[in-house]
Amino acid sequence: MYLLWRYTRTPIWHIAVCVLFGYFLATSSIAPTIGRLVTAAAHYISGLDL
Repeated sequence: MYLLWRYTRTPIWHIAVCVLFGYFLATSSIAPTIGRLVTAAAHYISGLDL
């Protein structure tokens, strides 16, 4: 979020909403599923032969 604010001048309230959304999402019951999905996507992308 800092880089987005620094280079695109995103309003501070947009950044605050993103941070709060991330915080509440991380404490929700769906957080482990999202973590597994991100890990699987990272493994898939790293396995691509470009």
